[in-house]
Amino acid sequence: MTKKSTILIIDDEKDIRESLSEILLDEGYDTFLAADANEARKLIKQESNIDIILLDIWMPDCDGITLLKELKSNQKLTQPIIMMSGHGTIDTAIEATKNGAFDFIEKPISLHRVLKVLNDAINESLDFNTLTIEYFKNNKDKDLFDLSKKLTHKVNYYFFKTNCKDALYSFLSSNEEQVFKIDQNFIKKIDNCDSFLEDKKNSLIIFENFSDYNENAISIFKIIESKSKKFNVKIVISCDSDLTEEYKQKINFSDFSILDFKVFGPNDEDRLINAAKEILTYHLNFVSNKIYKEFDITFLNKIRSDKNCYDILYLDQIIRNCLKFTHGEVIDEEDYLNAIKLSPINLHEIIKHDPIDHLYGMELKSARDEFDKIYLKHHLNNNVSMKDLSKISGVERTHLYRKLKQLGLKNSK
Repeated sequence: MTKKSTILIIDDEKDIRESLSEILLDEGYDTFLAADANEARKLIKQESNIDIILLDIWMPDCDGITLLKELKSNQKLTQPIIMMSGHGTIDTAIEATKNGAFDFIEKPISLHRVLKVLNDAINESLDFNTLTIEYFKNNKDKDLFDLSKKLTHKVNYYFFKTNCKDALYSFLSSNEEQVFKIDQNFIKKIDNCDSFLEDKKNSLIIFENFSDYNENAISIFKIIESKSKKFNVKIVISCDSDLTEEYKQKINFSDFSILDFKVFGPNDEDRLINAAKEILTYHLNFVSNKIYKEFDITFLNKIRSDKNCYDILYLDQIIRNCLKFTHGEVIDEEDYLNAIKLSPINLHEIIKHDPIDHLYGMELKSARDEFDKIYLKHHLNNNVSMKDLSKISGVERTHLYRKLKQLGLKNSK
């Protein structure tokens, strides 16, 4: 069962406060009401279970932007704050987002709009961290349980086999106090291995893209490896291929604990589906069931046919992406397709063939502006919120508002 989220509504107009509260109560939320900034401050101080704040901009004693700045800076609130206004402009929205507002809703308030923004805010405020060692320890699947034994084995050297480096680094970071990533360019600058290791004492060092290392970099690596136990430093090798054959003459891999996160195969459909459902339950429990999600058969069919999902870390990342960005309660095929767009391993598979041939005959600056317009319009037409568009495009929301205004595009989300 989904745990109710609590919304604080701050608005000096009684009718708006109460009508909005009635709507949200009917939708399963709990609410607190405040008529002004002073009442809001008292409630925030008294109540520890406020999840989201709806804040009107125009209030007589203290305007919403001023209160927003106070709550975000002085009181350091982490809850999403959604601004409301009947006289808002793009400049007002820019100022609000610049000062930490999650989103901006225009009055009169649309029920569909407010529920969508609240759902986005709840998803955004929830953190879905990568799987932990405890997850593997408590798993009934033998291969997953065996991973936990290797992960907790007292060794200083690890070689990980996974297609999902970002997820691996998140996994390692969640299970180690300090994690450092270094590549060939960094290792070439190390002139004193003892000083380097002293600085990294009791930590884990990831040697990235190891297959790119030249002879000099490998020599320095071997010195670091030989001294790692002395400084209680764990060594992890990360690369795109299995190095055990290529480098066995140069590195003694017998000391390494080799972990393969690709635990499923073509004949393991039932295990794969069970693991996906267990991962979903694990993450929902972790956030105290504040949201509810379930898999549609179309999503399960997609992961069955995706060989990348044989890797448990990749499967987990896809599910976490869906939890973060799926707006409804059912995770389906479309959510899977959106989730893989956020996974670097799949970027080469998602190139879209939009009709942009006409851009090649334009001046570069004009072509850039035209492409920006096509790009942004595509996402807005597909009901992507400003929050999600900011993540997808890598552009801060304040700049997005300016860009939309500059290109004559209207954001209705």
